[in-house]
Amino acid sequence: MGSLLSRVAGYDESPHSLDIPVQVNLVGENARVPVFSSDLSAGSDLYASEDAELHPGVPTKVETGVRLALPGYLYGTIAGRSSYNAKGILTAPGVIDSDYRGTLKVLMTNNSTRDSRDPIRIKAGDRIAQLVIMPVIRPEYMITADELPSTTRGDGGSGSTGNGQIRVAEPVVEAEPEGGANRSLEPYRTARFCTLSNTHTPSPGIGGARLAAR
Repeated sequence: MGSLLSRVAGYDESPHSLDIPVQVNLVGENARVPVFSSDLSAGSDLYASEDAELHPGVPTKVETGVRLALPGYLYGTIAGRSSYNAKGILTAPGVIDSDYRGTLKVLMTNNSTRDSRDPIRIKAGDRIAQLVIMPVIRPEYMITADELPSTTRGDGGSGSTGNGQIRVAEPVVEAEPEGGANRSLEPYRTARFCTLSNTHTPSPGIGGARLAAR
């Protein structure tokens, strides 16, 4: 682990500076090795090794035919592709432990509202997800009767942060529109966009934008 972190600290954006050999088995004639689409891609593309149908609302495992032998200080995680997400096809995240030796399967759900009664078809060879390899940290959990260190947030759960309000400035007319003063002034409004947290105040003049639509 220390060796990996020291290599990361000296990372020079060379695509080969973090090369780590990982043994791969391919199961089935259509299985393909995960491939990085660019030199600095964080995830490598996973391909379907079999045809599959994604019926509306039904989580479906799509086979890749890829088996990995990751070093003990690494694990894999499955991430979706934005092109599928934009169509309403969601990919469930998954964790691949270093001692897992089965084939990688991608859990996909068709939540698309387009032609909602028809399944979406995946063909062998289609890129379906991304495989991201990450370092493993295994902490030692210690039970203690002492109070945990206090924080401002405390036991605030879901929705407890980011509750600041957004203030929208009143429209300001900066020029008389063509056609005289009786024409609508809506197209000439100036809007200032400021997102406020619970403890911060807006900075005037930041993020100003003119709405120029007519």
